[in-house]
Amino acid sequence: MARLKETTYARLTELLARKGRAVIGHNTVAEKDGDAVSVFYHGNFIVRLWPDCAEFTLAGWGTPTTRDRVNQLISAHGARVSQKDFVQYLQQGDGPHVAICSDERFIVGT
Repeated sequence: MARLKETTYARLTELLARKGRAVIGHNTVAEKDGDAVSVFYHGNFIVRLWPDCAEFTLAGWGTPTTRDRVNQLISAHGARVSQKDFVQYLQQGDGPHVAICSDERFIVGT
């Protein structure tokens, strides 16, 4: 999978200080959103980052690329999304894998 140009709140904030909106990967755009940074994939909101937490959704698309984009952005908060037998799972830190719906929103981090 392709790597995004920037994946942390601090680096994205630096990047967006000049423009407020930037392409950070194929069909992936980051925008300044008040004190947060919002990321869109194919025009769908997937992640909102703050320094200490992140809100995310798969936007109803549990595809490998959507999961990869989300994982690149939420990994700094100790979380990861995976799939097994067509079911999406969220794992935070060393915690258990919890089944999630691909169209719900979740908050990870402190």
